[in-house]
Amino acid sequence: MSHKIRISVSLLLLSYLIILFSGCGIPGSPTKPAEFDDSVTLKAKVLLPTNVADSVLAASLKPADKVWQAFIASSTCRVNNAEVEFSLNATDATLLVEKLPPATAYEISLRSGDIDLRAVTPYAGRKTIFTNGLSLKTTADWVLRNAFATKNSLAVAEFADYDAATPLINDVEKLLATELSRRDATSETVSQALDAALKNVLQQKTFTGIFYKNSPGKDFNGDWHGNVMYYVYNSAGIKALVVTAQAKMNIKCTGSTAVGSLELLPTGAGPLIPNISGVSEPVKLSFGFQGTCHNGRVAFTRKGRLEKKSEKDLDAWEIFPISRGLAFRVENLDLSYHTGLDTIPGQFVLQEKK
Repeated sequence: MSHKIRISVSLLLLSYLIILFSGCGIPGSPTKPAEFDDSVTLKAKVLLPTNVADSVLAASLKPADKVWQAFIASSTCRVNNAEVEFSLNATDATLLVEKLPPATAYEISLRSGDIDLRAVTPYAGRKTIFTNGLSLKTTADWVLRNAFATKNSLAVAEFADYDAATPLINDVEKLLATELSRRDATSETVSQALDAALKNVLQQKTFTGIFYKNSPGKDFNGDWHGNVMYYVYNSAGIKALVVTAQAKMNIKCTGSTAVGSLELLPTGAGPLIPNISGVSEPVKLSFGFQGTCHNGRVAFTRKGRLEKKSEKDLDAWEIFPISRGLAFRVENLDLSYHTGLDTIPGQFVLQEKK
């Protein structure tokens, strides 16, 4: 009998604990644990262009409507390429977007008709503020970044923590303002003008010729590795092969001097032109290097000897940090035999070996 009583008491105690921790039957207690809220709110001051052709305003608006009224009446907002709900305060010209998931960076687009204002900012906590607002200037900054990213197989968000050179931004901003004010302006005519101007800039400027960091530079020291792609030329100076490879690098920066070694082990190759005769099959490539470590980047020139001639420059290497590792920009310098390599930075990225 006493044994049955002990069992009953144990069952009662267990039932009480279940009720206690589940919150059931206790007034005021939640039925389930509160969910952790890590959502992000974006805030930006909006500065709209004032001299805009009627042709770039939303088609449903009357030509007499002002630009600001156009945005209040008919505009859409996208964040990281997804349309989102937003509020646009006409009193203080503030754009507010709430309940966004955490991300490395945020690209925002506020559009009405053919006017598309853009900006990008790195993640800065649950309340991320676009410190430069949303304007033609931030749009010029984004356009410059997007052009570089597109050409180099990168995403704008991967280098959102860099600043762009002010003179270049100012030039693009002036071009935007001029094109938007033309009587027959459309998104197509604006894009065409921008493409022509940016093509020239990207041909003349390297990454560090356009972007820079005010914050402390990346610590390059250590071992890095990754699966990469690079390009090989034929004797006529035409890109003939795309090569996939496993890459390993060891590097040490002391002051402004960088010393290291790099190894490329090909794992495959594909032709880029119909006739690749005269192009050697890619083999393992290992070399040491010494260069500079300055302004958050490493740069060096790989040298070699050809046919027992004096040492010559083969290719120029520029290494810069992005959010997923170290990106490599390599350019052939051998204009006689074209033995140097070529890369697209977004296709040649190494991660730190843990």
